[in-house]
Amino acid sequence: MQAMLLLILISFAIMSVAGLCFLWAVKSRQFDDMDRGALIALREASDETRQSKTPSTDNEE
Repeated sequence: MQAMLLLILISFAIMSVAGLCFLWAVKSRQFDDMDRGALIALREASDETRQSKTPSTDNEE
């Protein structure tokens, strides 16, 4: 029975820490712009494909 009480107290402590971390992330505005990272990755990929499709202007002779 004491082991069960200890495990329950430990789980409450872990959940409290997780809850505080989540509240800190919300308060520090970590979840405001969820789409910017994805758009940056897409923009970089389209820049790379554009550069590979344009003909080279270097004349190596």
